Amino acid sequence: WPLERRSHARALRTAGSLSRVPMAEQPAQCSMHWDQIPKAQGLYDPKHESDACGVGAVMSMKKVSSRKILTDACDMAVRMTHRGAKQANENDGDGVGIMLSIPDEYFRATCPFALPAATHYGAGNIFLPQQAESREACVKLFERMASKYGLKVLGWRTPLPVNRQVLGPYAQSTEPYLAQVFLAEGVGEDEDGQSSDPGLHRGRRRKAAGLSGGKMPKRQVSLKDVTTLGLEAKLFLTRRAVSLRASELFICSLNSRTITYKGQFKPDQLFEYYLDLKAPQCTAYLAIVHSRFSTNSFPSWNRAHPFRRIAHNGEINTLEGNRNQVRAREALMADSDVFGGVNLEKFFPVDEDIGSDSALLDNVVELLLAPGNRELAEVIMMAVPEAWQNAEHMEPEKRAFYKYNACLMEPWDGPALVAFTDGKQFGATLDRNGLRPGRFYITKDDHLVLASEVGVVDIEEQDVQFKGRLRPGKMLLVDFEQGQLVEDAELKRRYASKRPYGEYLATYSLELKDMLGPAATDDKALIEELLDVDIPDAKDPFVMQRVLPLLRYFGYSYEKIDMLISPMVKSSHEPLGSMGQDMPLACLSRLPKMTFDYFSQLFAQATNPPIDPIR
Repeated sequence: WPLERRSHARALRTAGSLSRVPMAEQPAQCSMHWDQIPKAQGLYDPKHESDACGVGAVMSMKKVSSRKILTDACDMAVRMTHRGAKQANENDGDGVGIMLSIPDEYFRATCPFALPAATHYGAGNIFLPQQAESREACVKLFERMASKYGLKVLGWRTPLPVNRQVLGPYAQSTEPYLAQVFLAEGVGEDEDGQSSDPGLHRGRRRKAAGLSGGKMPKRQVSLKDVTTLGLEAKLFLTRRAVSLRASELFICSLNSRTITYKGQFKPDQLFEYYLDLKAPQCTAYLAIVHSRFSTNSFPSWNRAHPFRRIAHNGEINTLEGNRNQVRAREALMADSDVFGGVNLEKFFPVDEDIGSDSALLDNVVELLLAPGNRELAEVIMMAVPEAWQNAEHMEPEKRAFYKYNACLMEPWDGPALVAFTDGKQFGATLDRNGLRPGRFYITKDDHLVLASEVGVVDIEEQDVQFKGRLRPGKMLLVDFEQGQLVEDAELKRRYASKRPYGEYLATYSLELKDMLGPAATDDKALIEELLDVDIPDAKDPFVMQRVLPLLRYFGYSYEKIDMLISPMVKSSHEPLGSMGQDMPLACLSRLPKMTFDYFSQLFAQATNPPIDPIR
């Protein structure tokens, strides 16, 4: 993008093939890649990074697009500036973004090529390398993968009109080449890699040197494999295929109902940088904004939120367990029929290794949603369940839903506020800890405003119909197809009754407690079971003669018995303490340690209030 100013109208009309854009029209060369973060080294590893931020959304529940939705979203982002962060330079931020419903009328006015009916085409913003040769290779790879999975590229808007003068020095040095692509259902490639439409064969079997990692797979997906898939599934397969083959590009989003604009900005730079967002013709019925605070992590263009389905405030403190379980379950993901017989091994690992806890959650949500057999709210219920194990008064159907899905996926526990959308639904939920704020207003003209705090959008008091807040484990859901808010109890009843989960559990699950036999009813029976001997009385001295050596062998100290074990026996609760731990780590201690001493719970890199009823 040239440094000299040019008219807004001319910038919005810039479109065509990337390969035909003159060098003078391209952005100034950047000195670093847009994902310029350190590699794993020493005690640092990018996969341990997380973020805590401000998130908000504004929408028309009746799906009425207007310019006001975007102006309110802009105000919301700017007024949550304090929830994000900036770097040493005043003009460099940690990242801001907006996900909005596709502005169909605006795209029809700016694209020099015809578009199908709304929701019958996909659109996405893409970060590409600044180097022309690498950029051309990425474009060819994208077009080849799109054709392979039954899509055709309608055209490109490139370079996407932006005002790079508002960026700080670091953001300018890592700025990507921005392009916008449009796709629709079209032809695929046959088993030989040739287009089934001779007119569209462009020699796309050329190797993408340095991007695809070697030779093309021997088995190509045929047209008959993907014709049964919907548009969203084809867009997902294309995006995954491209993302796993090329680290030089990043697809911000690619679907038929929403589009994401984001980058390494401060909140007040988002609408100034993307000229699309300032255009009066650009309207939407939904907008989600996010201001990032990079907790113990490095900011970058691709780590800014929103991602493709979610925007997240907080931390995923079960991240390592979630990542390991997802990796382990990839071996069981063998039902390729849901993707038209496509070889799913080519789409692993699920984790695209962006280096963000939110990005991994988005990868999982996107995968579970893509086949089309689950709705987005159902996927979020699976990933971020409410506390159900000890909820005695929970409906049996809902308990069975959570118990069944707990066998498929461990909970992604925060503290976390997760806002999510696929354009058909919008929702927001807190994890079961409930330590992130979320307030919402519903107005009399059927608009909903949700944010991490109140006051981010101006609403006259007489226009407010209802005020509320998110609660632990509860979900706020707007169904745009119905044009209304769906209550938590109703939506969870809907998904819990979708299948006979109780019957599945009764038929196919094994309970460990049913295999262990009856539990000991008194101390004497319990000791006999543990020691495998008959004793006359639980207080017999023989018991201590046998137990004390065992305690010593396994590293139990007097303090552990007195301060930890005894309170648990007497009160059936784990003891709590507030003193710091000043003993050496088990791995550095010269004394023998218990196995348990080598493990600690990883929780809350950012400060959280204590979990108690008076907070």
